[in-house]
Amino acid sequence: MVGPDVWQGDLTRGAQGPRVVWVQDRLVALGYLSAAERATGPGVLGPRTERAIRELQRANSHGATGAVDEATHSALQSGKPRPTPPPPSDSLGQPQFGAGNPYHPRWGGPSRHGEGIAGGQCTWYCRSVRPDLGASCLRHAKYWADDARKGGFPVGTSPRQGAIAVIPVGSFGHVAYVAAVHADGSIDVSESNWGLDERIGERTIAAGQAGNYQYVYHAGE
Repeated sequence: MVGPDVWQGDLTRGAQGPRVVWVQDRLVALGYLSAAERATGPGVLGPRTERAIRELQRANSHGATGAVDEATHSALQSGKPRPTPPPPSDSLGQPQFGAGNPYHPRWGGPSRHGEGIAGGQCTWYCRSVRPDLGASCLRHAKYWADDARKGGFPVGTSPRQGAIAVIPVGSFGHVAYVAAVHADGSIDVSESNWGLDERIGERTIAAGQAGNYQYVYHAGE
């Protein structure tokens, strides 16, 4: 009997079974998926697992498809662990979140004048999953599109997987990480503090809404 760790063909979103359990176990071991995220859909390749697969693929210089092909299967066996981003600092040189688990909703240092990266905020989470933004985005979410553009990052109105969605809501705005873009134009996002509870969650945003946002892409896209 062939075990789940042996390559047996592609796995795509919606796949279920022991092979997906093995994939999730390896993603947890390598640091791309948390045990809590795995527990929301064990054995099912859903949006959380797909996001983690894409992150693994980027770290190992593979196309970020979110599907487990043969190269991704090899990366799951012997690929690079998830890099731990260094803690960003404000202009005073004070760490704004620690070097511990960047997904922990309560892990964070003080914000500066209300515009630093306070632990649990949407900006803190997006800085955790997009450390490449560096010093470009340190203010309230509503400023991120302009600040990213000034920092040399491309900004547009079409959602892309891996982009930061800048959502015009409330007094300070909101930012979320685009985990997936679907054929109908809807998007899956992961985010923190959407319910003002400093919790990390995921949701799907309809195409009509997603088309109203600005998106911060990776440099060079």
